[in-house]
Amino acid sequence: MTAARFVAAIFMALAACVVILVVLNVYPGLSREGLKMMIAGAIVSMFVGWFSLGKKVAAGEHSAANLGVKAGISAFIWVLAVFAINHMILGMLSQAYYQPMSAVLQLPIRMIEYGKAALNFPIMGTIIGLSIFAGWVSKGAFLRWDQPYFD
Repeated sequence: MTAARFVAAIFMALAACVVILVVLNVYPGLSREGLKMMIAGAIVSMFVGWFSLGKKVAAGEHSAANLGVKAGISAFIWVLAVFAINHMILGMLSQAYYQPMSAVLQLPIRMIEYGKAALNFPIMGTIIGLSIFAGWVSKGAFLRWDQPYFD
């Protein structure tokens, strides 16, 4: 199970980095934030790959492509949450909010704004395609290294 988790974490992190490169090509105005976006996306996707994709591929619940898409979409939602929290913290530091609750209420609004910006074919196609590939590779690693040996 550890090999499937490790491979899922690595490939989900690589997929996140490629998706961030696609986002930077689609929206060139975000190039100043590119490195922070890539680091945050890779770390979040690595955790999703380890705890979600690698664990479920090893359990053999569904097909690998199905689990990969599920992990890719959940990593996308978590990355949106991280970016929204980053925006909220920057707004708090610049004293853009009068009350703490107004800062917290900005989280879903920012997540929806970032999500709407990412809903185009190059970005979503890359997320889904690389997530399917990560699921297949994780399943292959499980079948190759994590199967019990019966002599």
